[in-house]
Amino acid sequence: MFLIPYLHFFCLILYAFTAGYIIYMDPKSPLNKALAILMALFSIWNLMYLLPPTNIALETVNLIQNISSFGWIVFPSALFCFSIFLSEKEKLYRSKILIFIILTIPLFLLYKQWTNNMLIDPVPQDYGWTYSWANTIWTYIFHVYYASFSIISIYFIYWYGKNSPNISAKKQAKMIVPSLSLALIGGSFFDVLMPLMNFHSILK
Repeated sequence: MFLIPYLHFFCLILYAFTAGYIIYMDPKSPLNKALAILMALFSIWNLMYLLPPTNIALETVNLIQNISSFGWIVFPSALFCFSIFLSEKEKLYRSKILIFIILTIPLFLLYKQWTNNMLIDPVPQDYGWTYSWANTIWTYIFHVYYASFSIISIYFIYWYGKNSPNISAKKQAKMIVPSLSLALIGGSFFDVLMPLMNFHSILK
């Protein structure tokens, strides 16, 4: 039990190490680059959970939260790019409109997060800090963006695993699809639904 408060720190280190290792194994592979970016975003995402609940200025809390927002805001676009390379749909990158969407949406939402239009009102708890979702259209746009990109990415990977003659690809898809689906469901429940209901902890 004494390890539980440090789990996010271990995750941050593990994801950062994994990102570096993936690039080291094959720095020229587009798939490796996409996966390394995904792992790096997971690492950055964990920053917001490392803040102690006491003896820290609110300005510092907001700064760390805005830095960690790179992880959870850019993640859907990065996952989509990873699914494209994994499912061998690179021809989609020929669409300038698609590239514009992949890049513009997270950049715009990052700006909205940094101007207090999404996660707001940090409150110290015994186990760390909690936040609330702002009642703005940008919050709901982020939820739609996060859910739609994630579901499409899962579908691409599922389709590839089902139709690829490559046995290794089928095994990879069988591992990735359920794990991503569970992560999407769990993340949506704990990080979206619970804060929207002003319910920030299972214990309280």
